[in-house]
Amino acid sequence: MQIKEKNTDISERLKQVIDYLGFTKNEFAKKLGYNRSQVIYDIIKGKSKPSYDFFFRFKNTGFSEKINTDWLITGEGEMLRSGADERPASMVPAPEGKGIPFVDTTAIAGFGNHAFAIDQKDIKEYYHIPAWKNNRVDFIIEVYGDSMEPEIKAGDIVGATILRESNFIQYGKPHIIATREQGILVKRIFPGTTENTLLMRSDNKDYKDFEVPKDDITGIALIVGLIRRM
Repeated sequence: MQIKEKNTDISERLKQVIDYLGFTKNEFAKKLGYNRSQVIYDIIKGKSKPSYDFFFRFKNTGFSEKINTDWLITGEGEMLRSGADERPASMVPAPEGKGIPFVDTTAIAGFGNHAFAIDQKDIKEYYHIPAWKNNRVDFIIEVYGDSMEPEIKAGDIVGATILRESNFIQYGKPHIIATREQGILVKRIFPGTTENTLLMRSDNKDYKDFEVPKDDITGIALIVGLIRRM
């Protein structure tokens, strides 16, 4: 979605940016490294204009990769840079190692191992996701296939918390399951017909339930959040 300039002044444009990125004013100020959020409040209230230091900080956060700085300064053009909306607005680029790793599904095949660590080469990008700030999210992946529609669709991005103990499984909720035989699954988990199996259920009724031996499972992660591309 491209947002056109609407004859607003810079205070209104900055407010649009903060709303688009999904931050509160206090959170935005902290992202820019300000000790006092009053700096941002003063700009939005029209009491002061953004300084060179403000734009320097804005660029160093990586926000300028998504937001057109020329639009922010002059009001000319569009708020988003061309191609900047390939990721949802709620996913804010983060410096390397500072946010949640967005990884390839093949990279998490062994996440149940206590020694598991995501290799740097398998991390596409890091993101801050303000809506998930109160959740522990170990990684985010993109979902493929339609087995969990309509709840989870192909192309959705899900955040997951690795379960270190099998007795923490929340039956009936969607999980990411790493298996030796079938690779990565996204399913709802239920108790199996024996103590040694777990039942996997899709939301899409075209897919039948099936059971997986527990000793075939190398890792389970609870899906704690979902972001959908529009």
